[in-house]
Amino acid sequence: MDKKIYILERLLFIVPLIVFLCFSKVSSGQCVGINFDNCPTLDSTAIITSNTSFALWTVIDPSAATIVGPYDYSPSQSITFDLVGEYRFIIQEIGSPCQVADTFAIIIDSIPLNIQTLNAVTLCEGDLLDTTDINLSISNGTGNLFFTWETQPNNYIYSGISTLNIPNTETSILLTVTDQLTGCADTSNISLNYISTNIQPPIFSYTPNNACAGTPIECIVTNSNNLLYNYIWEIQDDIYFGDSITAILSPVLNDSVPIIINITEINNGCEISFFDTINIGTTPIITLDTNYTAWDVNNQGFILCNGNYISSSVTEINLQFNSTISVIDSIIINWGDGIDETLTQPYNLLNHGYNNANNYVLTLSPYYNGCSFTTAYNVLGGSSIDTINGGGLQYLTQTACQDSSTWFYLNDQNNNPIINIGPNDSIIWTIYCDYPHDAEIIRWAQADLDSNLSFLPNNIFSYQIPVLQHDFNDNSCGCNPPLPGNEQYYITAEIIKYCSVNNIGFATFVTIEAPVDPIFSIPDTLCEGEPYHFQNNASSGCDGQSLSAYSDSVFFTWNFGDCIIRDTSTASYPFPDIWHSYELPGTYDIVLNAESYCGSASSESIIIVMPLPNVSFTTTEVCLNDTNFFTSITSLDLPTTRIDICSNGDTNEITVPGGAPIQTYEWSMNNNEGTYLSGTSSSSPNPEFVFNSPGSKVITLTVGDGTCENSYSDTLQVFGLPIPEFSTGTVCAGDCSPILDQSISADYPIENWYWDLGDGTSYNLNYSADTCHIYNQLCTNPDNFSLYDIFLEVTDTFGCVNDTTITTTVICQPQADFDTTYSIWPGDTVSMNNLSNPIVNQNWQWIFDPTAAYFANNTTSQDVEPDIVFTSCDTISITLNLINNNCPDTISKSVIVSNPTANFTFNSNPKCQGAAILFNNQSTPIQNQNFQWIIDNLYGNFVNGTTSTSTNPVFLFNTCGDSIPITLISSTNYCPDTIIKYITIHCLPEVTQFSTSAQGVCQEEDMIFSSAYSEGDTLVNYW
Repeated sequence: MDKKIYILERLLFIVPLIVFLCFSKVSSGQCVGINFDNCPTLDSTAIITSNTSFALWTVIDPSAATIVGPYDYSPSQSITFDLVGEYRFIIQEIGSPCQVADTFAIIIDSIPLNIQTLNAVTLCEGDLLDTTDINLSISNGTGNLFFTWETQPNNYIYSGISTLNIPNTETSILLTVTDQLTGCADTSNISLNYISTNIQPPIFSYTPNNACAGTPIECIVTNSNNLLYNYIWEIQDDIYFGDSITAILSPVLNDSVPIIINITEINNGCEISFFDTINIGTTPIITLDTNYTAWDVNNQGFILCNGNYISSSVTEINLQFNSTISVIDSIIINWGDGIDETLTQPYNLLNHGYNNANNYVLTLSPYYNGCSFTTAYNVLGGSSIDTINGGGLQYLTQTACQDSSTWFYLNDQNNNPIINIGPNDSIIWTIYCDYPHDAEIIRWAQADLDSNLSFLPNNIFSYQIPVLQHDFNDNSCGCNPPLPGNEQYYITAEIIKYCSVNNIGFATFVTIEAPVDPIFSIPDTLCEGEPYHFQNNASSGCDGQSLSAYSDSVFFTWNFGDCIIRDTSTASYPFPDIWHSYELPGTYDIVLNAESYCGSASSESIIIVMPLPNVSFTTTEVCLNDTNFFTSITSLDLPTTRIDICSNGDTNEITVPGGAPIQTYEWSMNNNEGTYLSGTSSSSPNPEFVFNSPGSKVITLTVGDGTCENSYSDTLQVFGLPIPEFSTGTVCAGDCSPILDQSISADYPIENWYWDLGDGTSYNLNYSADTCHIYNQLCTNPDNFSLYDIFLEVTDTFGCVNDTTITTTVICQPQADFDTTYSIWPGDTVSMNNLSNPIVNQNWQWIFDPTAAYFANNTTSQDVEPDIVFTSCDTISITLNLINNNCPDTISKSVIVSNPTANFTFNSNPKCQGAAILFNNQSTPIQNQNFQWIIDNLYGNFVNGTTSTSTNPVFLFNTCGDSIPITLISSTNYCPDTIIKYITIHCLPEVTQFSTSAQGVCQEEDMIFSSAYSEGDTLVNYW
């Protein structure tokens, strides 16, 4: 900071510092003042004395308790401050015209007045010190503070918030701050350090010296050095710069003018002020009494209109001198109308007649000993314009635009423009937007009409007229004029007649339009090559969407800052947007210019086009199912500058921002195309990927740096694998297994065939070849067979490898066999028992004479074990063919179908007439046979529920006979058999008499029975 050393004495002001207060005076006493006998702090006692002997006291402590009074009559009070907070003193003086009660508030804190400062400061040699230099802070003061400074070792004492110039002999200074209300004080000692300065006292030269006031005086520092020092002069409240100046002095009573020159040392900023005086010759001053004659304070002149009427064109004015102590030789009065007058003494009164249509400058020039000082006064005339009693305020609509001159003029009641007013008449133009507030006032004097003459457009008048050309900084949207205006400026003009009270006012409403505001919205950043839809949000009219009432055409020009300029136009809202992309990165200034009825307007914005991240990748062409290892290659551009040369020769210096580190990776391979390996994914920098199909693959890597993305695409070939194909077949043991190569190449020819036949045999071939291989198969069981995995690996000339494995089967010879140990009768159904080995995975064919048998139960000759019905009584040959693709077998066997035999038995004991005889069927077979019994029904009939077709019938012989034939026919529609046997049925004897030898007998006595009968076929021998 600049430092100053003042040689002259300075008036020091006490400035209160507002900090946290220990106690503060709430209101200054109007009638009463108080003082304390010591510093009031917590738990201290102080005597508070008023400046009046007769006062009523009321004291309230921080707990709101009244500890004195109310209205205690005493000149002083002894108060113990035992509470923290505000003590209120209400004091009213008694017996005095001042009957107002004064209130004082003392805030007691636990800490008394306290100050904090820097411990040491550095100042220029001879500089002063103030409270800001030491960073003074004060706590718990009332604000009524007094500052005392005392230096060491020489004890210079200063008062106020700053010192005077401190000699460099002083090593420290003690600051004491005293609260004048309470008497509390605190001190701080500050060490002083000095900056050495080479400023020397100036040597002054004044030419001329002791000149009259008003004479130009040249003031020079003769020992100056402008390379080392700056010089600033302070003379009669004027500031001059430099080591050599010219000043014109005003008269002073003591003929001595003080001068201050401030010299600043450039290299360290130290400043020293030096004092001197200039003596001027005694110069007389004569003035007029502005209170005697009508005085216009605003225009600083005597009002001629208020003088004495002499004629319609002449007015006399009376003037009076002010009393003066100046001694004069003479006075020259220039009345300003070409008349001069010389007086040897200032008279008490002056008078002069003026043509009242003009203004004049009256000068008084008193002289004494050759010195003179002229005082000038304005005399203000006026002319009548009372002939104007109407008219209007007009404006040109074609000029009613914002930020351009809108033309206003006045016309009288005859529609003639008002072109002149009196010399002190005025026109007050008032422009309102928010009526009646914030008026803009323009005052025209007579000369302003002449200085604002203009021809109106289209030669409305053939001569120039006074025109107010006002620039409206804003349109009239939002303006609130009095009715009937609507969002219009309200313009008034009042002609103020200096010599008349008949002022005339005019008013009009005007709509001020603004050029179309070319607002557009853009993002903070774009990316290189990124198309963007620049939105034209231009605003027109008060609603933002209305075009000018004078012309609805708007032309837009977009300058994108990259040598591209595009034009659009419209006659309707909304305004057209535009697409654009930046082909190169950089920081571009975008300017949108809108040309409309009220002119053109431009808006500008900066857009940063970020460079795309640099990206590529490497990989290799692989075979299908091999892993592609992708390696991304990325980099970012460094910040730079670029010069663009446009086609029209313009050049643009473009600041190009640097790129940002890569944050994201995205590879185009998806899960439908294959699989990522080793924990990598589509977002990995260096993924591993296996494609699931061959062909050309267009791979795209897209990387992003958080703002921009860029992609790199390349085509790689995933070569198809050669197709290893061959055929073989199942053979019987000992036969040669055929191996037929059918391999197909893909993208490259096959150059190697590697065969592993599954039994330890393997070899390589560089050509395709069919072969045949015999496997050494042991067949200890026909069920045995062996599976051999034949492995073929083919490799093409690119190195693509593919393999396949086909299993071939070598089978032991199957054996066909079936069971023939059946007891078969004609018509029997036999389920054949297939004893072949093996049974599974074989095909079958059963063959026999269809006239001797047939298949039953929906079985066929291809079934493993068909059901066969035998219809012939003979030995039948059956052939079984075991059929497979490799080792078939055949066997033929015979089965015997037995001829059925009819036979039966019956009881051989003699059979008597009336006996029921059971015939026991002994035919073979019994089951599934049809039987027919033939017995002549002359002998009887079947009984017990049996019939002639029963297997074992019962026949009741009612008639006796000898050798009766019994016939049995056994039959199943195939091979019938008949047997005939004979039976004799004896006739029954007839008993004619029966007697005994006695009527009764005793136990164990004999009795003789006797009978008589006719004899039958046999003797009667039973009782």
